[in-house]
Amino acid sequence: MMQLRIRLTVFVLAMTLILANNSGSAGGSPRPHGGVRFDPPTLVVTRDSTGFVQSMVRVYSDHGDSIRVMGVSGSCGCASASVQRPLMHDTTPAKIYVMIDARHFKDSINTVQYTVNHSGSSRPAMFNVSVRCKP
Repeated sequence: MMQLRIRLTVFVLAMTLILANNSGSAGGSPRPHGGVRFDPPTLVVTRDSTGFVQSMVRVYSDHGDSIRVMGVSGSCGCASASVQRPLMHDTTPAKIYVMIDARHFKDSINTVQYTVNHSGSSRPAMFNVSVRCKP
């Protein structure tokens, strides 16, 4: 039973990494989301020994225009974000630091979605953070 659980965990982890690596558009560029693109397109992180996750996502303008990040929110109360550089262009990214309190996560892989409001479109952009939890 334990070997089956380990194999299943390895399979799910491998599929998450494969999907994260293939989610960019042709040429390896991050996929666009309402006038912006994220690098990495899906952030895959591992919960630390205290149960928390901290990482950074870069956001680029999809059309070369100057775009401002207006706000970021997480899909649960455990997720927060801080915009460190709000302005972006096609070659200069905005920077968003994400923080997740993953102490209550029970599954080996958990997904938190972030919504990014920006001046490049009336529709918000969204990106996922996949949190791996070691047993």
